[in-house]
Amino acid sequence: MASFVNVADVLTAAVEIERRGRNFYESEAGKAGSGELKDFFTFLANEEVKHGKLFEEMLKRVGGLALPVNSSTPEYMAYVSAALDSHLLFVRENPGGGADSVGADPYLSALRMEKDTIVYFLAMSGLVPEVERKHIDACVEEEKRHMALIQEKRRAAAAPKE
Repeated sequence: MASFVNVADVLTAAVEIERRGRNFYESEAGKAGSGELKDFFTFLANEEVKHGKLFEEMLKRVGGLALPVNSSTPEYMAYVSAALDSHLLFVRENPGGGADSVGADPYLSALRMEKDTIVYFLAMSGLVPEVERKHIDACVEEEKRHMALIQEKRRAAAAPKE
């Protein structure tokens, strides 16, 4: 089967996903004000920065991004952003709202974002050169670890205070 996506496109989207993750976690850290929750979301924001740098390095190794003829980098990035926005992945709010709304609980929003990122990375794994797959696999494991940490913090926050 012919491939309609090149690895540079995939890696560019991965960099954008990590940027969005960083922005989300920084926003949640700002809302938390201070204390343990702020530290936790700041830690997750720093993890997203680390992953973004990994994907930027991979992008350099595969030869960088070749823009379509007659397009600019901002125009291409707007396309990447629109492509990500057009999927149900990485949508933060539940349009129905309510107490169970993903947007109402920063932990649920974080869990969904990490899950969506895993889904994307697993799909991406088959599109990158085999030598690079170990990096994708490592990021998937990091995202799984993040999910476990987020779930642990969510349970602790919901536990009755003594």
